[in-house]
Amino acid sequence: MLLRDRYIFVTQNVIGTELTSMTSLANKLNKFDVGWEGNAVSESSLYALSNTGSWGAMIWDSGSKVGHWVLVKGVDDAGNVIIYDPYQGSRYLMTEQEFKEVWNGHSVYKP
Repeated sequence: MLLRDRYIFVTQNVIGTELTSMTSLANKLNKFDVGWEGNAVSESSLYALSNTGSWGAMIWDSGSKVGHWVLVKGVDDAGNVIIYDPYQGSRYLMTEQEFKEVWNGHSVYKP
């Protein structure tokens, strides 16, 4: 989805599923579109990242022992974080506070 939002069409089968770290996801994306970075950032980076376009965030659902990547589409006018979750195949909104409670700062983005 990160690539598709930039009009680069690659299937999930080509990208793979073993993308558990920021570095592994950024490296894989860079094979198709250079410039992706994977970094741990502070909560204060939420709006700056959202200004770069769609970006990946590692979130930890309540009670889960592992996190998973979601696509952050941005922040709406009401301050809600717009999420696409490829794992669940769903789209939803989270308040900024709700998002910050499950996001560990691990991010993949293209500045």
